[in-house]
Amino acid sequence: MFPGPLGISLAGRALKEGASHYDVLGVETSATDRDIKVAYRDIAALIHPDKCSEDNATEAFKKVSYGVQIKQ
Repeated sequence: MFPGPLGISLAGRALKEGASHYDVLGVETSATDRDIKVAYRDIAALIHPDKCSEDNATEAFKKVSYGVQIKQ
């Protein structure tokens, strides 16, 4: 489990009301597909419900995954 502050911060950023998919991933709007995939992989590894003990990890992971799917 990853209960550290980075996982909490990333989960919180993913669930922030009104955050764009770019904000959630922490990339610029001009990010390439590769930049988006790399950011997703890094964040997903930290907030995946099997790795992050935060209560909202599942919801945050779903939102991050959805953001990447619509960008492809």
